[in-house]
Amino acid sequence: SVVERIDTAVAASNVNEPIPLKQGSTCAIITPMTSTGEVDVPSLRNLLRFHVESGTDGLCILGTTGEASTLTMAERATVLTTAVEEVKGKIPIMAGTGTIDPMHVKEMTQ
Repeated sequence: SVVERIDTAVAASNVNEPIPLKQGSTCAIITPMTSTGEVDVPSLRNLLRFHVESGTDGLCILGTTGEASTLTMAERATVLTTAVEEVKGKIPIMAGTGTIDPMHVKEMTQ
C-alpha cells in the first residue's frame, strides 16, 4: 500500500520528530515527468541532489508547484519516498498532502 511504502522509506529514529525549518531559502520544487507522463525518478533524484549540494535550506514537495493535484496517491508516494531517500537528515522537507478526497489527505498526512 501507499502508506506501507512511505513507512518503509522514512523508518528511522527521527521519523516523527519535527525538524524546524531554517531561516533562509526553502524551495518549492517541481515533480519532473517523463514524456509519457510518469514521475521521472532519476531526474527527481538529480534535482534533490542539486539542492543538497547547493545549500538549499529547505524543500517543499508535492505542493502546487509540484503538480500534486494531478498525481495519483501512488505517484505521490514515489515522490515522497524518493525525497526522503535523498535528503533525509540533510534538508528539512515540507510535504503537501492536500487533495479533494479527505480520506486520501488523512492517509498521506498520517
